[in-house]
Parts: sequence; C-alpha cells; structure tokens
Amino acid sequence: VSPAIFDVRGLKFGFLAFNGVIGAIDREAMVAAIDALRPQVDVLAVAVHWGAEYVTLPQAAPGIAPDDPVEIGHLAIDSGADLVIGNHPHWVQAVEFYKGKYIAYAHGNFIFDQMWSYETRAGVIGKYTFYDRTLVGVEYVPTLIEDWAQPVPMQGQAAQAVLDGMKAASEELAATLAVE
Repeated sequence: VSPAIFDVRGLKFGFLAFNGVIGAIDREAMVAAIDALRPQVDVLAVAVHWGAEYVTLPQAAPGIAPDDPVEIGHLAIDSGADLVIGNHPHWVQAVEFYKGKYIAYAHGNFIFDQMWSYETRAGVIGKYTFYDRTLVGVEYVPTLIEDWAQPVPMQGQAAQAVLDGMKAASEELAATLAVE
C-alpha cells in the first residue's frame, strides 16, 4: 500500500486504496496503513474496490468480492479515515454517515463501456468540501455515459432521478442498519 499525500492550501490530504475484488481485503494491513498515515495528514480518504455489482445497496458478492462493504467502510472509519469512497458495483449506490464521517459506497460508472442499461450508464461525480479537517459539504453531479465512455452531465428531471435513487437507497440502507 503506497499512500499519496497532497497539500491543498496548507491542508494535507492523504489517500489510500484497497482492493476487495477477487479476494478479501487484508483487514490488519488496512488498519495498519490507516494508522501509519493518520498522523501525517489532516484529512484521510480511503478508496475501496468492493462489493456486488448491479445493485443499489452495498453487499458482498461471494466468490468475487467477499467482503461486506458496510463492514469494511465502518472499519476504515473506526481506524481513522475521514472519508470512504467505494467503487466496483457499476451502479450508483447508497451513502452513509457513520460516526460523523461519510461513506459513499459507489459513484456508478463514469468513463466506461457498459452501454447495455441505463443503470450502468448513470454515475455521479462527488464533490467533497472540507473546512479545515471537517467535511462540510457533499454535492453530486449526475452523469450519463453517451457514445461509449463519454460522460455527459445530466440536468433537470433526469439528474434529479439519479439523486432521488441515491436518497432512496441511502434510506433503505439506514433502515436496514437500524434493525441490526
């Protein structure tokens, strides 16, 4: 695991990435990497390749992506991450606030070649705004892939429908987690 550190207007942002597809994430190594980077940065973002494809709620995919994204996302936050962003499902998925930190389970596709369905063509660009060390704003710009790997920002009702889908998935996830 090779961390990246960027200084943005005097604030140090650290980035780590982990792969949980075609094998489980080494939880001890992930925690150790977060622990090692945490004292060096003001904001620590973790990206994770994880979860079942073609679903709106984060879940494991036995034999492909065996880890539960919710469990891994929570572990990353518990270990010191400020922001967790997942990918692999190819669909826009739920988001979650966990212990005051933010987890975006999947942004959907952006520049990709899965033209066979609306869900695999839709995605979002996440804008995460920090003030000092605190995440103070999250904004999503819905996109739609046109003409093979050409993302175009969506507008109007089409854009709102993507955001509404994220909201519905997030509410469903929250209800599921409240029961557990």
